[in-house]
Amino acid sequence: MIKQSLIGFLQGVLRSWLERLEDINQTLPRAQRETWHQKEFHIPPLVIGLSSAVLLYGVLLVNTQMTLAQSLVLALFIMIVVSLFTVYLHRDQKDLVESDDAMALLAVIFFITLIWIKLIAVLTYMFDWLSLYATPIAIAPILTALLLNARLGMIVGFVVALVFGIVNGFSLPPAMVAALGSATAVAMVSQARSSQQVARAGLLVGLVQALVVLSLGIILEWGRFLTFKSMAWSLASGFFSAIFCLGVRPYLESLFSRLSNLSLLELAGVDHPLLKKMSMEAPGTYHHSLSVASLAEDAALGIGANGLLCRVGAYFHDIGKMVKAEYFIENQGTFGNPHDQVSPSLSKLIITSHVKEGLALAKSHKLDPQIAAFIPQHHGTSQIEYFYRKALKLEESEEDITKEEIEEESYRYPGPKPQTKEAGLVMLADSVEASSRTLEDPNHQRYKDLVNKIIQKKLFDGQLDETPLTLNDLRIVAERFTNTLLSIHHARIPYPESDDNKISVQ
Repeated sequence: MIKQSLIGFLQGVLRSWLERLEDINQTLPRAQRETWHQKEFHIPPLVIGLSSAVLLYGVLLVNTQMTLAQSLVLALFIMIVVSLFTVYLHRDQKDLVESDDAMALLAVIFFITLIWIKLIAVLTYMFDWLSLYATPIAIAPILTALLLNARLGMIVGFVVALVFGIVNGFSLPPAMVAALGSATAVAMVSQARSSQQVARAGLLVGLVQALVVLSLGIILEWGRFLTFKSMAWSLASGFFSAIFCLGVRPYLESLFSRLSNLSLLELAGVDHPLLKKMSMEAPGTYHHSLSVASLAEDAALGIGANGLLCRVGAYFHDIGKMVKAEYFIENQGTFGNPHDQVSPSLSKLIITSHVKEGLALAKSHKLDPQIAAFIPQHHGTSQIEYFYRKALKLEESEEDITKEEIEEESYRYPGPKPQTKEAGLVMLADSVEASSRTLEDPNHQRYKDLVNKIIQKKLFDGQLDETPLTLNDLRIVAERFTNTLLSIHHARIPYPESDDNKISVQ
């Protein structure tokens, strides 16, 4: 009896928990459903930093004959370097410090580079024909610049150059070659948009390293054979670094949820299945997205944001409208507006559902999370003003005393608000492009007034509170938007058709 009661009690508890989980699952967007069972592990940056320091210490001690005092001093030196690098990350790269994926990726890049440094150092002692300058030291700055950012890539390059000099007998020449090669690598790949550009950057890195080796060989009197051998390996290491980075880049992007310009350029092609489908099922939304992309990209270039990310994000920000394309004004033809036949509350649900449907499509097509983030963030928690006002007007006309009060918060998008400069720019560009189509007799001043009005409205509504956009950024963005709108909607001179130029059809 007790056993049956206990089993019944456990079954009841389990049933209630399953029902609760199902309710939570149903309230989420379709793209996020059935993920409640997946666990996410948070690795504190401090743990990653200490692990990297221990790894570095171990690599430096392998195959060395250091005394206890020397080993302790080396440990102190490593802690100083790691501590200074950590302080830099916290002060200049706060967004990366808060990202587990970014910190883990940085640790993996260091690990890969340390393996190469130690491997070549060991092989150099075994084979006379090999040189320590064969080490593909540019791997770290290239991968960091491609997958994280160029400024961090420069710092990583100098840190790795320092380690390279320590591993090779605390020697200055290897550190100089690595430092200048790393600086060249970051300068060349930070804006690379194709594999060919990365490969050419590798050749240039090798050439710079070879010239530095030549200069050091002449100054330090290395001898002709040693100098030319070191130059040849320096040139080869630069090119190999680029080829190696191109090979591992897709795997690192997939493992650590990063997007390089090379991947963005692949998504920027309008032959993506989702974009093709949108051009057929929601042509108005498709052309709207292209215009938003032009606005956002040009504005991003003006304030130093990632223009290519803005373009790709704008391409996919409204893909959810394909599900009920006829309910969005840009896709409505001569058949009328279907919202005239439904209540404002139902219209609101239909309009907001395009965010959930967009996330579902993004998930089903394995769209990168950084691109999918534009779908909910480009609306933030903005008010669905048209249907809110329509609901208020309908409420005033009703005479029912028991009517419910309409809450303003219920006529807002669920969010979240834009978290990055790029998401904020797409939000502004989306509103500007849509409103610009309603202007009568547009000119420069009217476009300027419209743009300023929309930016101020979003700013005062708090939609840009969580972005890094500054007031100076918004001023530049307003100027860029105005100029881009003028170029998109430029006027044409009508040419009169003369009778002599008419084409006769036989």
